[in-house]
Amino acid sequence: MTLSALLGVLVFFNFFVLLPYFLLKKRNLSRELGLHGDWRLIYTDARGEGTLLKTFTQDVMLCGKPDWVYQNGPHALVVEDKQGKKPKDLHLSQQMQLAVYFLLVKREFNLAPYRGVLRFQDGQVELSYDPALMQTLQATLREMRSVLLRKLPARRNHSSRARCRSCKFYEDCGERL
Repeated sequence: MTLSALLGVLVFFNFFVLLPYFLLKKRNLSRELGLHGDWRLIYTDARGEGTLLKTFTQDVMLCGKPDWVYQNGPHALVVEDKQGKKPKDLHLSQQMQLAVYFLLVKREFNLAPYRGVLRFQDGQVELSYDPALMQTLQATLREMRSVLLRKLPARRNHSSRARCRSCKFYEDCGERL
């Protein structure tokens, strides 16, 4: 096969196969998320290729890579794809993950977070941006800092043997199950 024929096949494949696939996937994701209006995708790490979002201030040093960030005017929507089934209630760690993403999006893109969506295999859970959530994040960060500064072990915040066994601190934890 000649180089020009190979290029022709690649152009055909990209234009008639990949482009419609990604446009349809984007439209389906927008419909699935209930996005109406002029929402546009401004960041994605869905394939692991997104840049690391980070914020460094005197009291917070955080970084992260949300799967999808959409913008509509001054507002942002954060979407994170999760493995497994939708929990009955969101775990604190899942709420804090979205809160960290809200903070990163606010500082990195200068946008007002609107809400976050955690998409599971069997459904999705929404979490609105809320000052109380951000206060909980600040309190959690303060507690984490104090634990690190005092070199005390973190407290267990669950009753799951499986989570305990998969924890990095399992061997040294005085509260393990």
